[in-house]
Amino acid sequence: MRDALRQRLLADASLDAQTHPADLGFALTEGMSTVRRRIIRTWVTAGVVAVAMIAASVVAVVAASSDPIMILQSITITAPSQRLHPDATVDLKASGTYSNGETKDLGEGLSWNSDVPEVLAVSTTGVATAAKTGSAQITAAHSGISGNLEFQVVDPDPSLSLVSLRIVPDNTTVPAARTTQLTAQGTFSDNSIGNRNEPAIWDSLNKDIASVDGHGLVTGIRQGVATITATEGTIQATAAVTVTGPDTTTPTGEPNGCVIDPTALSIKHTQTQTVMAFITYTDGTRQPATTATWSSKDSKIASVNTSGSVTGTGHGQTTVSSQCVDAKGKEWPATVPVTVEPIATAITISPSGPHSIGLQQTLQLTATVTFSNGTKSTTAPVSWRHSPPLVVSVSNSGRVGGLRNGRASVTASLDSETSNPVIFNVGPLAPTPGQIG
Repeated sequence: MRDALRQRLLADASLDAQTHPADLGFALTEGMSTVRRRIIRTWVTAGVVAVAMIAASVVAVVAASSDPIMILQSITITAPSQRLHPDATVDLKASGTYSNGETKDLGEGLSWNSDVPEVLAVSTTGVATAAKTGSAQITAAHSGISGNLEFQVVDPDPSLSLVSLRIVPDNTTVPAARTTQLTAQGTFSDNSIGNRNEPAIWDSLNKDIASVDGHGLVTGIRQGVATITATEGTIQATAAVTVTGPDTTTPTGEPNGCVIDPTALSIKHTQTQTVMAFITYTDGTRQPATTATWSSKDSKIASVNTSGSVTGTGHGQTTVSSQCVDAKGKEWPATVPVTVEPIATAITISPSGPHSIGLQQTLQLTATVTFSNGTKSTTAPVSWRHSPPLVVSVSNSGRVGGLRNGRASVTASLDSETSNPVIFNVGPLAPTPGQIG
């Protein structure tokens, strides 16, 4: 560029010299000065452009590095409830608040701790398990920051009402011929949480896919999705269990017998549950029997069909047997004891009311349960309910207490039966003679 400019200026000077010879020296001097000025101007312009580009890059880098850095400032722990009954378990969650105002769930790098693990223990994944009554503080820590949450482990209060049920987990997977344990959790009117596996009535709505025993243990039967229910009185919870293909572990030993799962069966009259037969091996593994032939010792107490579904047809105890066939065609016998309990068919509350009680006064109710075997009981473990809440309280024994002015309905439930409603008027009303304690 500079050579071309110099040549052009020299050409201009030569022309001027031919036209004005006297001015040749002056023209040459002036031409060279012009060349120098233009070269300097070009250099300066290029330098300015380069400096501007460097400055723009620096500004961009500074602007990028000036974005707010997310620094964890606090941790918050949340739980379904901070009041737990012994043996109850709850999943804890921890979220972090950062310096830019964002809140995010915390996962990897989060540590959990309980200051009184003998009261309330917590796993590395944030599952808290209540052991005995008392207080405990759970701590979640991450990046040098920690958060705390206080818990109370309390004994169940018989005067509290069950508000809701849920099954944990509510969605799970189990291979065919294997088992998985579900838990029924109840939330009470004081927001406490307790296990309800025993009082709850378990059932499978898809017994050909999965069965469930009276304690929430689910056995996968064939591929598909089964709906499992847990019911207590009029309150019910459901869970979805997906049954996948059978466990493909290949036994390395030889067949040495047959077992039935579950090893003991307890059902109620008219209820059905499926049992499964497994060939056992000398290496400790087991596989579903290739085929199994089922029979009942007393079909008037419990019947069983060709797929192993046992139905309570009467009351009492009997035995269900299976002839299991292994992969080599050899038969192995197995048996399972079956107990069929009577089921509630009617519930009556006395005195039937309506009743009027004052604040802090109580009235004893009695629930008489009629069972499918014709017997009656006034001590059966019914579940008492009252609606609306906070007007009256009802203990496990059926004693009703007035809490505030209003009108409430009280019922008792067992299995799938619910009693007649009994009406209570609470307030400055004349009490029922001879009934109030």
